[in-house]
Amino acid sequence: MSLGGISVTTGIKGASLTFSKRGVHANLGLPGSGLHYRTRLSGLPGLSTGQRRSLTQGGNAGVQLDLDPSGRLLLLDESGDALSESRARKVRKEQRPVIDAWLEARRDAVNADRERALALHLDTPDPDVLLGPVDLPAPVPPSPPAPYAPSTWESLMAGSVAWMRDRIDFKRRASDEAIARWEVARGKQVEAERLMARAEAVAAARAAVGPEALADKLGGLLAGIPWPRETEVALAIRGGTVLLDVDLPEIEDMPRQEARLSKRPVGVKLEDRSDRATRQDYMRHVHAVGFRLIGEVFLATPAEVVVLSAATQRADPATGAVMELYLYSVRVTRAGWTAIDFGRLEDVDPIAALGQFELRRKMSKTGIFKGIEPFES
Repeated sequence: MSLGGISVTTGIKGASLTFSKRGVHANLGLPGSGLHYRTRLSGLPGLSTGQRRSLTQGGNAGVQLDLDPSGRLLLLDESGDALSESRARKVRKEQRPVIDAWLEARRDAVNADRERALALHLDTPDPDVLLGPVDLPAPVPPSPPAPYAPSTWESLMAGSVAWMRDRIDFKRRASDEAIARWEVARGKQVEAERLMARAEAVAAARAAVGPEALADKLGGLLAGIPWPRETEVALAIRGGTVLLDVDLPEIEDMPRQEARLSKRPVGVKLEDRSDRATRQDYMRHVHAVGFRLIGEVFLATPAEVVVLSAATQRADPATGAVMELYLYSVRVTRAGWTAIDFGRLEDVDPIAALGQFELRRKMSKTGIFKGIEPFES
């Protein structure tokens, strides 16, 4: 049992499986040797299918774009069957701009997962700037419009009547545009609702009287942060100091692959990132988590000091058992924090930013951590 919840490990020394809410991990090692390996067996994000796009123009109307599990482009008819090679070549030639744009969007969707994890600190608030009121846009239906599907008689007539084919094309384009407008409007509404809820949570924390009420409201604010990786926060308040104990995601939760466009075969290719690159991504992410949390505390509370200690789970090299390992612990003063230029966070490295404060951390340049003893207060 830990901040992250309950986990169960089964197996023998040096070869076991750990089951937790973060997925299933395999733990391998030679007890007493210092050699160990831990990897995730479930729950990793990757290149998902199910994001089909239907073409809506000309004689290619109804052709669907999809990706197979390896990322190769699939061209399917309305029944979901693959097009003949000759027709597929024709579609690729005639619809190349549309296909290229769709593939780029699928690539970006995969890479956005990693980019969000690395850019988490960019949403850190300026402690001297209060959140203003949020104007909610006009409400939109909770579900998108149903996509257009030609009726049986329309499909039959389209085989021999040109104006019916044009009519079906027009209705498909109108349907796609209506769905796209709904997605934009719904996205704006959801974001506005999130910002309003956040502004209300900040206001509630700032208005709280007494440490217990403040801890309750601050806990609600921090729990509402949309973490790109599962992150748990426990807190305590002692006088003018806020203590944060953070259960970080594990390095196995970081994306191990990067999506790139592929010409042969046409599609989206997943390339493995090196262990070193993954460690450096993790190093930046866990510091960005701490940076964001500290900023939220200084915005929502009158605290003069924030002490943040961040831990993750690792396999003990001596026994193979899963243990909690503190990666860093930092004590930050409000005076030092306000020296950061929050208007230029894109130029701020969260690793270097936390390094300017009182910090306990044993970390190599390539992202190898050794455990530390956290600050107590």
